[in-house]
Amino acid sequence: MLQDSYEGRVQRAERKRQKQIAGIIKEDLAKKGLTLYDIKLEFGRHNGEVILIDELSGGNMRVFDGDSYVEPLKIYSYLEKGTV
Repeated sequence: MLQDSYEGRVQRAERKRQKQIAGIIKEDLAKKGLTLYDIKLEFGRHNGEVILIDELSGGNMRVFDGDSYVEPLKIYSYLEKGTV
């Protein structure tokens, strides 16, 4: 059964970490008035531990300012200055 297997435990760990990391990013963006719509994170294993192996960048997520989509490179302007 997958949920009792090693792979099942790894998948649950990945989902838990995804939610934790996405939650942190969502909170930080919300402080700047932005909404995180979705994000792509990649995980791998190192010494038996599930770790994030992908960079966090504007190209890995879709972010909105109200109803307006924020282009990936403009996200940095919001984060650095608070607005574009």
